[in-house]
Amino acid sequence: MALEISLIKRVFMYHGTQFADPGPSLSIQQVQDVLSMAHPDIATAEIEQNEVRADGTVVYNVRRKVGQKG
Repeated sequence: MALEISLIKRVFMYHGTQFADPGPSLSIQQVQDVLSMAHPDIATAEIEQNEVRADGTVVYNVRRKVGQKG
């Protein structure tokens, strides 16, 4: 019996937009770095796992951190 390795399918939600996983072997921090190239707000955002869909896809929410000015 051979072992079969399968990668978990991930998607990232940011302001209602779904982004495909830029690299299944990337860590969450690395994904954040890649996504922040197109959306700079993501660089300081929080990423948290939200749900697992029926097909096994893991959904991560990307939320901007609330801060104070000045």
